[in-house]
Amino acid sequence: MRGLQRLVQATRNRQSTHALRRSRLRNPEQQAFIGMGEPEMNLACRWFSVRHLAVGIAISFAVLFCTANADAQASRVGATLEGTVTDSSGAAIPSSKITVRNALTSQSRRVATDEQGFFRAEQLTIGTYEVEAERTGFAPSRHTGVVLSLGQTVHLDIVLSPASTSEKVTVSAQPLAIDTSQTSVISSVDRERIEELPVRTRNSLDFVLLAPGVSGSPAASAVSGSTPLTGSGFTFGGLRPRSNNVSIDGLDNNDEYTGSSRTELSPEIVQEFQVVNNGLSAESGGASGGSINVITRSGTNMVHGDAFIFAQDSAFNAHDPFETETGKPSFRRFRAGSSLGGPIVKDRTFYYVAFEQEHNRGQIGSDIDPTITSSINSFLASGAFPGLATRQINAACSPIARAETEAAGKLEHQLTKNTALMFRYAFTNNKESGDAFNTGGLIDASARGSSFTSDNHLSGSLTAVLGSEAVSDFRFQVATRHAVLRTNELFGPEIDITGLAIQGIARAAKIIIKPAIHTRVRGANTFGRLAGR
Repeated sequence: MRGLQRLVQATRNRQSTHALRRSRLRNPEQQAFIGMGEPEMNLACRWFSVRHLAVGIAISFAVLFCTANADAQASRVGATLEGTVTDSSGAAIPSSKITVRNALTSQSRRVATDEQGFFRAEQLTIGTYEVEAERTGFAPSRHTGVVLSLGQTVHLDIVLSPASTSEKVTVSAQPLAIDTSQTSVISSVDRERIEELPVRTRNSLDFVLLAPGVSGSPAASAVSGSTPLTGSGFTFGGLRPRSNNVSIDGLDNNDEYTGSSRTELSPEIVQEFQVVNNGLSAESGGASGGSINVITRSGTNMVHGDAFIFAQDSAFNAHDPFETETGKPSFRRFRAGSSLGGPIVKDRTFYYVAFEQEHNRGQIGSDIDPTITSSINSFLASGAFPGLATRQINAACSPIARAETEAAGKLEHQLTKNTALMFRYAFTNNKESGDAFNTGGLIDASARGSSFTSDNHLSGSLTAVLGSEAVSDFRFQVATRHAVLRTNELFGPEIDITGLAIQGIARAAKIIIKPAIHTRVRGANTFGRLAGR
């Protein structure tokens, strides 16, 4: 009680001291300085710094210790292994030493069982592990082939036999793959499916469509006024495509304006997907649709690499029956890439890099009726709409092109036995000419859009094991995006003939012509005429 009274009295003394300082600043000699705001502003800043710095430090420590003991929180970048250690009679064995070792990198984590024989290892890198349990008076037990997937909590029960009966017990049986602690509807796409399943676009996010309840979003409207930036490309339960959340290695990767993914990754550097489409938890929230978490590949003690090449030529394509041109549009596509991963320092430093590039050139036809094309060209040739820069509609195929470069690299280093450092850099450069937006069949080549997008992304993490029950994970990222959008025609208004053709620059002044048919009846004959307004 006396200590509490002293604390209250000290607080009152400090408040009185600050009030006295503020009152001293009110004397006539310092009124001019107060008018300038310098002495009082400095005093306020000093008071703010001391008071709020102490509060900030207290809150930081509170958050740190609270999150460290939040066992129910699932990992967004790794997996969790938990279990019990008992003897043959079912009695718990406390203080058992548990060693969890990654089979590919030889990196290990050591934890101990509590009084109930329970152990838990969090933030483990996804992969295949060996688990070994030791206790004085018992024979060591080793479990091999324990597979940990992204966001999964695997439960493993270990039974130790007396040392007199056996020297060492090795178990190769797999624990149950069902995570009974998971309350969300989660689908995972592992590395095997990413390698074996074909993806024409080479967009790694297309694998999200393998999850139940996820479908491709409809293409944006081709009419002027729709956004030229592409969305995420998929929808969860019919919700908007921009309502999704995409993260890479636990860090946000969303375009705030369209909801699409900023940096695109090559499928060669993607290790696993986790798709949460129902029952979002706190760590995977931030979206009204679904949450997609992507984990990139890491290097191992073995050097491994891939190389590929894809080619496509219109000579092997059939003619589109809806195109009005007599000839077949030309198209050539070429995409090549490679990846490589391995150790820099065995068991300690690893790297993984991936690179791929695409070039294609071709032509695209038009669905505008040739009769309509001829009528509009004749009308514009007569001098109509003098402010329109485009004086005729292109009746032939229009050229299109695309050049895309994707590069990413990841470096991991084990600083100490309990501390790991990771850096990852990704770069995407995408140029689409004449086929980025306004791509409908009734849109003339003058209104078709081109886009030039460049993304740079640098991220890192520092993970420290603070004990058997606490893991600290600090992550950061720096990302930039530069996007330029334009139409083939840079000047003049747009002319939109509803249901027939669209030409000119989009998102500028617009002239809308709506064809209408007026009829009148004379006897048994019907007369009609076409009018524009």
